[in-house]
Amino acid sequence: MHHVPRTPPETLQRARQQALAHGLHHVYTGNVYDQAGQSTYCPGCGTTVIEREWYRLGAYRIDDGGRCLACGHQLPGVFDGPAGDWGRQRMRVVIE
Repeated sequence: MHHVPRTPPETLQRARQQALAHGLHHVYTGNVYDQAGQSTYCPGCGTTVIEREWYRLGAYRIDDGGRCLACGHQLPGVFDGPAGDWGRQRMRVVIE
């Protein structure tokens, strides 16, 4: 799809805002730099529970059971121990 122009970051951010305004909780922008759109927020209190900047993890405010450390709200997903510290390193994944 190299012949199709890239979607402007503003369009992706606007689409994310519309999805959030309609009640979706975990909506992300990808393939563009948008720290707010890459991070995960608690739907209970709005705290940033997983802060992301590209592939680097920043703040990680979820306990091992998947609860927000600020308000105790249960987040969907599987959480296993503290977040790793890999920096901006990427790992190749092969699915067979």
